[in-house]
Amino acid sequence: MIMERKRILILTLGTGPKDINYKMTQYSMEGVLYKRGGVAKETPFVAEPVIYNYKPDMIIFLGTVKSVWHQFYSALTDRLDENYHRLVDIEYNNGYGYKTESKDLKSIGEEITGIYKKISSWEKYSEKYNDTVPDVHVLLTKYGIDGNELKENYGILKCIEKFLEEDKSYEVAFDITHSFRSLPIYNLVIFNYIKNVTKHDIIISHVYYGNMDARHELVGNVAPIVDLKDLVDVLDLTNGVTEFKNSGNAESLLDYTKEDKELSDRLRDFDLATQLNDFLNIKQSLNKLEEITETQSVENRYTGVREMISTVLQEKFKKDDEKSFSDYSDIDLKFMLMEWFFNQNRMGLGLATGLEVLRDINTPAFMAARGKGTQNERGYRENAENYFIVIAEVLSKRTSKPLSILEQTVCSLGTKLKRYKEIRNMFAHSLSDQSDRTINDIREEVLTFEKDIIKLKSVYDSNREVYNALFEISKKPKVEKRNNNCRIILEFNGKCDDYGRFQSSKKKQYDVYCMSDKAYSNFISRIDKNNAIEKAYFLTEYVKKQMQIDYDEIQIMYNCKDPEKEVIFRIFLEQIVNDNDKIKLYQITGDGYSECGKIGVHISIDEHEKELVSKEKVYAEAMQEPLQLVIK
Repeated sequence: MIMERKRILILTLGTGPKDINYKMTQYSMEGVLYKRGGVAKETPFVAEPVIYNYKPDMIIFLGTVKSVWHQFYSALTDRLDENYHRLVDIEYNNGYGYKTESKDLKSIGEEITGIYKKISSWEKYSEKYNDTVPDVHVLLTKYGIDGNELKENYGILKCIEKFLEEDKSYEVAFDITHSFRSLPIYNLVIFNYIKNVTKHDIIISHVYYGNMDARHELVGNVAPIVDLKDLVDVLDLTNGVTEFKNSGNAESLLDYTKEDKELSDRLRDFDLATQLNDFLNIKQSLNKLEEITETQSVENRYTGVREMISTVLQEKFKKDDEKSFSDYSDIDLKFMLMEWFFNQNRMGLGLATGLEVLRDINTPAFMAARGKGTQNERGYRENAENYFIVIAEVLSKRTSKPLSILEQTVCSLGTKLKRYKEIRNMFAHSLSDQSDRTINDIREEVLTFEKDIIKLKSVYDSNREVYNALFEISKKPKVEKRNNNCRIILEFNGKCDDYGRFQSSKKKQYDVYCMSDKAYSNFISRIDKNNAIEKAYFLTEYVKKQMQIDYDEIQIMYNCKDPEKEVIFRIFLEQIVNDNDKIKLYQITGDGYSECGKIGVHISIDEHEKELVSKEKVYAEAMQEPLQLVIK
């Protein structure tokens, strides 16, 4: 629905000596002399030519009890009637002044309003007033000589809002030529409030000032009425830049870049990308903004706007003024974006971006430790995150030696990471937090995350190799061995009661190893047809990692009564004995054992890799359990 637009003129009226009128002056607006009836006309008040040209629907008069209400009335009506004399009485004969009580100011203002509403001779200013007259309101303020009076004046002027209707829009002009110089400042503050905070649709269209001092140097002794609206626009522009800086919202700023289409398009792209947290487009739009904000546009009359935006981006993003945005790695740029969000108290976006930074740090380390190269990084992000949690949990239980600063940071962040993800999902999917935590508790948790991720990024940058080493599968413990040969017993049919029978054979002595209870539980228990490949894969990886290879002979011995499962495990275990002559695979049968021949069947891990990697967290702790030396 298109709302009716009304024009409001706000006039400020000053004081003057008794019986001495304001000086008659010829004014001009935009180089055109003020005339009435085709004849140039002098007037003591700038308001006359302003009313003549602006043709307001509403006039709001602002002043004090000592303002020249009688003179202005006379100028508007060309009369010295009873109303004129009453206004003289108000100004001089009733003892009013700066000590006038607020309740008296209100009643006097209402009386002056009643007098001014009786003015009917508006038609001399425009044919518009042949059938109607402007709606008139008078507001009296205190002198504003101390803090209390300034506060009272703010409350008085805020009453302007009561004159406005919800179903109409308003265009506002000011005449700031006369009155206390504080009143125009009040006007702008009040209307900035009404425009930006209340539900009313308002624009400030003009700020008029009659420059009477300049008339002495101009031809014809004419005083120009200057429109200072550009100063309001610059104020709004500055507010827009401040909003962009503090909240990241560029919507207000975009209104002042319309003439500079190149800047406007790139700024809009950046604004939309940040609202959606679309990193690729944020990265592209940042680079594009940087390309043009270092130069000024001749198209935009606000010549400093590019420089302002450049300053914001420099201050809020860049850590190194010598580098361009294109020189930063994705991790660094994403980290800077996270700080941008947190600095603006956009905590949901800050948390989500920070979690992505953590994945960007952890995933390459996780993949490198497993020889996965750099391809298909997206497929390993969740696994890297889960393994990071495992690392933190293991570190939190370590008592053998104090944690390093790096380990403390990993432990602090990793042990709370599940909770941070819950909060992120709560923000992203509008889920309610069912715990006893208050919103302030959640805020504190997010602030703790911010502190932890900033610290983690710092220790990661300065100790990258040490950090990446955390993701390596634990190295096999060094064991003092007695014999040159060993046997590794893998039990599928329950734990062995007598490892002694594996101690010797054909005059050879063997060190005998078995799995710990935790390893047995993870790799052997609850095997079914749906997870047999998974169990066989991780058991094989476990044996390879934990096996001591500095024996002359290594026998891997297993028992398995289920033929189908045995085939699957045999296929995987054969990977260990291939290409290594000193490693043999044996099957335990009854009271004896026999060397296994090769099945020679190959299972392609590629088609199972994604599923297997996703299970890595389940086996992560067991993978670090050393094989137990039960006999030596």
